[in-house]
Amino acid sequence: MKRIQNNFLFHLTGIVIFVGLMFSGCAEGPDRNIEHKIFLTHADLNMIEGDEIQVTASPTNQTFKWESSNTAVVTVSSTGLVRAIGDGSCFIYVTSSGGLERTIPVDVVEYLPLAGIDVVNAANLVTVESLSILLGQTLNLKPIAVPENYNERIPFNVVWESKDENIIVIDEATGVLQAIDFGSTEIGVSSVEKPEIKRVIKVDVPETRITDIVVSQSSIDLIVEESATLTTSFLPENYSVKDESLVLTSSDPSIVSVTNGTFTAVSAGQATIRVALNEDPGVYTDVPVYVESPSFIDLSKFKGTGLNDNLVYKRVYFEKDKPIDVPALSSEDISAVYNRDFMEWNPVTQTLTFTGETGQWDVYYSNKYRYFWIRQDERNGSTTGVYWLRGQGFTQAPVWNPDLAGSSGGYCWGLAKIRLAAYMKPLGNNRFQASIYITSAAQSSSFWIAIKHNLCSWSDPPGTPLTLVAPPGFTATNTDVNVRPAGFEGGYYRFTMDLNTKQRILEKIN
Repeated sequence: MKRIQNNFLFHLTGIVIFVGLMFSGCAEGPDRNIEHKIFLTHADLNMIEGDEIQVTASPTNQTFKWESSNTAVVTVSSTGLVRAIGDGSCFIYVTSSGGLERTIPVDVVEYLPLAGIDVVNAANLVTVESLSILLGQTLNLKPIAVPENYNERIPFNVVWESKDENIIVIDEATGVLQAIDFGSTEIGVSSVEKPEIKRVIKVDVPETRITDIVVSQSSIDLIVEESATLTTSFLPENYSVKDESLVLTSSDPSIVSVTNGTFTAVSAGQATIRVALNEDPGVYTDVPVYVESPSFIDLSKFKGTGLNDNLVYKRVYFEKDKPIDVPALSSEDISAVYNRDFMEWNPVTQTLTFTGETGQWDVYYSNKYRYFWIRQDERNGSTTGVYWLRGQGFTQAPVWNPDLAGSSGGYCWGLAKIRLAAYMKPLGNNRFQASIYITSAAQSSSFWIAIKHNLCSWSDPPGTPLTLVAPPGFTATNTDVNVRPAGFEGGYYRFTMDLNTKQRILEKIN
């Protein structure tokens, strides 16, 4: 019996100790400030009229009451489905079965659907209601959403199309169009996501016919073998045609021929070049062309070189061994000024004859220096067989002028100094000649003469040094004749280069 009591007391004591420890632990542990609140899938709402948004609340072991502060703005169902009704702001109140509360602010804006499309010129943003465009012209169009601030939940993607691609072609993505034929048609631009939203624009490609052809020259003067072209324009200035090409014809091809828009003088005389529209020959302009007679020097048509007031220039077509007509000069004048290398004067018959090769020649004339300088241009840059005398103390004119002293010609001059140089006449068989007046020391203290070719770069002739064959007293270096005889009084000399014998030959002209 005593043992049973002891066991009972032992167990009772254990229970008391356990309970005491339990209460002692709770009293001494940390505070447990747990926050109890409602969790929502949306903290606030921004909506458009007609939108519906489902809001979900937790914890899920509670039930919730949903309420709108203004049902004219939004309504909310018992399950949290929010519907936007009208423009404005309000709150959604959420209350849990456990007494917790939460508020959701809501903003609703008016629904603005994509209602239309405006079209503007992308270059200047001017609104396009209709179009008139020239054939071949291109134009870049740009679509504008109507209203620009629409909030319908679709992107603004558009596609372009042409009703008649034989008249207007348009890039369906970029809106760049081009007129390819005359006529009228329509282009359209529509929303990809909302095809019923479309804009149609009428496009006209008018044909404005050319009524007049304007040419750069009312008449043209040519020499034989000379060619020319015309610069043309059309009236009205806003013309629009498919074919604006021109056809040129000659009234007399034996005088003036035409090839691919270029006309060329064939023989002396007058012909008319007709410039006509290819597609409408009834629209044309006639241009008279006057071809100067060969070997005719008309000083009234010579023009200033722009380099010297006393020097005029013109290109002349000469025929070998044919008389030269110089109507502006008397026989006495001609006998003094004629070129001794390319012309021959017959005092008995009073006839001036060209002795060079048939072709176009550049003629320079000066009343002051009383001479005709003649040269043939280095055609197309070729210098084969072209030689010059250059230096100081000489001129081709038979009479020396004091203002020529101290200067030298034959540099890259644009021929301003041709008075101080000499073009050597080709004699054939590698021989070349120039007639020159050589000064006395009193007329020009400086004196040297060199033969060169290659205009401006001035190369020595092949075979240099050339032997000098000259009257006593003239001496030379490898390249220059640079010493005159003692007491030399000046005179007219012929300077010949012979590349066969490698000689420079200087001889007096009586």
